[in-house]
Amino acid sequence: MFRRGVWPHLVTIEKGRNFKKRNLKKGFYLKYWKIFIHNKNILFLILIFSLVLSGITMIASLSYQKIIDSFILGNEIPIIQYRGANSVVRIVVDQINIVISNFHLFFIALVVIFTLQMILSIIKGIFIAKISNRVNKELINNYLNSVVKLPIRYFKDWETGEILSRFSDMEEIINLISEGGVAIVINIFMVIAGGAILININLSMFLMVMGILFLYAVIVLIFKHSIASIKLNIFEKNSQLVSKLKETIDNICTIKNCSAENKFVYKIREMSENTLQYIYKGEIISESQIALLNNVERIGTIFILWLGSYLVIHNRISLGNLIAFESLLVFFFLHFNN
Repeated sequence: MFRRGVWPHLVTIEKGRNFKKRNLKKGFYLKYWKIFIHNKNILFLILIFSLVLSGITMIASLSYQKIIDSFILGNEIPIIQYRGANSVVRIVVDQINIVISNFHLFFIALVVIFTLQMILSIIKGIFIAKISNRVNKELINNYLNSVVKLPIRYFKDWETGEILSRFSDMEEIINLISEGGVAIVINIFMVIAGGAILININLSMFLMVMGILFLYAVIVLIFKHSIASIKLNIFEKNSQLVSKLKETIDNICTIKNCSAENKFVYKIREMSENTLQYIYKGEIISESQIALLNNVERIGTIFILWLGSYLVIHNRISLGNLIAFESLLVFFFLHFNN
């Protein structure tokens, strides 16, 4: 059954008495979820500020419709109607109608709104810096505590660069916690809200937008596997390169005594060229994806403008509607891409 020279035995592995089934990935994500919960108050404030800032951007886009249709073309100025019994709300609505009906007050209000947007952006930046500082401290403490408790075998099995790379990855984790989670919620909300407004302006143009988004999704899915594979290879090669550099520096005296400088330089150069080759491939793939996505967006915008111009000429929508749609479209694509 077995040829001569081959070990004629079969090795099997069985679960021991102390074996416990665990989901290690669950614990990994739970650790960062605890950090997220610990800073939930600041994250909630960042979310509120971000939603307000996004809302101001949408209001600014819709203001173009008001300027063109009501003030430039002289069409009838629509007003906000309130039929409730609350006197305070009625007063606020009346004041808003006065502002949007007056040419100069309308532009003054826009200046005030954009000034408010600047102030809120600064406050949001302060909160992001604060939470980044908190998360940074927690991650560094967790990293140090984990490293010193690792067994000696771990350091023998893993390259030094791979261990140190975990420390450099903390910046990405900080961005994920401080901005990533908030950005996901904001982008979903703004895509839904922006989509609703675009539908309200014109359904035909919005259906064309959906066609563009479908092409977006196809391109992303095509490049997804290649980009993920390249990123993993870059991470591994870079870790090996850092380990080799550290090994060379730590043993530089021995290397010089043995006159082995050229050997180590050749090895490091070979590893660095291998790493740079993967980086080069990654940049080509990434730039190709970006170029395709941008081209789809540009050509799609031209077709939407083509359709919108046709609708304006045939009095299906107003010129202000078209300008507002194009302005919101940029905002819509931005959040969808994020």
